Amino acid sequence: MSDVKKILIGIPVKNCGAWLETTVRQIINLNYYKESISIVFIENDSEDYSHNVLEYCVDKLLKKHAYRSISYERKQLGFHLPHESRHDFRHASGRMNSLKVIRNYIVDTHLKDNDYLWWVDADYAYIPPNFLIDAVNFDKDIIMPRVEVDGSNYDGMTCADIDGIEVKIHEVAKRFDCDFYPMVIVECASLISRKVFDYGLRYDSGLLKGNDGITDHFYQEGPHFSHRAKLAGFTLYGSLKHVIIHQSINGMVPYNP
Repeated sequence: MSDVKKILIGIPVKNCGAWLETTVRQIINLNYYKESISIVFIENDSEDYSHNVLEYCVDKLLKKHAYRSISYERKQLGFHLPHESRHDFRHASGRMNSLKVIRNYIVDTHLKDNDYLWWVDADYAYIPPNFLIDAVNFDKDIIMPRVEVDGSNYDGMTCADIDGIEVKIHEVAKRFDCDFYPMVIVECASLISRKVFDYGLRYDSGLLKGNDGITDHFYQEGPHFSHRAKLAGFTLYGSLKHVIIHQSINGMVPYNP
């Protein structure tokens, strides 16, 4: 087991009480070595019952298994936003500022000696059990699974890089028949090698020059990070056949304790 890569799963939690248990059960179903997985939840500024569900998931579900470590913390950053409003662009700056604080805290405090960090959203309905082991075996710097909401691509702003041509994700299957394919930029929901963080890269958001070196683009914290990682020479890949199902973006799911 000494040669098995150690994975830190980082999960920011905010107003996700209705979905969190489902996500945790999907993590438990992963066919990776649990003794090589560490899990950290950082809950911040929730106005629902996220903390209660989180305690239940840690104490009653995750601790039944032999994970390398499990931890959860609460932070108050002073940014309050209803879950169904998190993709309203009017709130993008505040949301990105909050998320990058949480992500950088997890990197700097919890990555430790783990070989990879995998960002998991707290409101996933389904995670392919084989994604983690397949992605680790593929052994690239940054790998993002497909994420779909209501049958549509959630990562629509990202593009594959096929022979130097940017190809929208929904067109990739028509041109590329492989599990993994090179990407231009990726979202946060990625598996990232620790050497990317050892290089000194951390999360930020805002304007960056696009691929033409001239046009300014606003990138959220995930694409911002991956864009700078690619400029630094790291490889970015997407996964065509590992499809994560994200809960619907709008509306609330009733809580059934």
